[in-house]
Amino acid sequence: MAGTQTITERIREGQRVVGADGKAIGRVTGLAGSLLALEAGDPKLGPHRYLDVATIATVEGEEVRLLIDAAEANERLST
Repeated sequence: MAGTQTITERIREGQRVVGADGKAIGRVTGLAGSLLALEAGDPKLGPHRYLDVATIATVEGEEVRLLIDAAEANERLST
């Protein structure tokens, strides 16, 4: 049924990820267990950066909105 999907089931490659403040963080490249994979944007960092899915507030349409602002999310991103 449509309304019963979990947050992680609604995540799709290419969705825009924004902080609670509305500032862009990146785009989803997939999921790796309990981690949201985002494009790295910098070849030195490898192909992906990761953020715990527990930081996700909502997934609506083409947007994944976090519980934390963009600056904090960027500090928490791991490679």
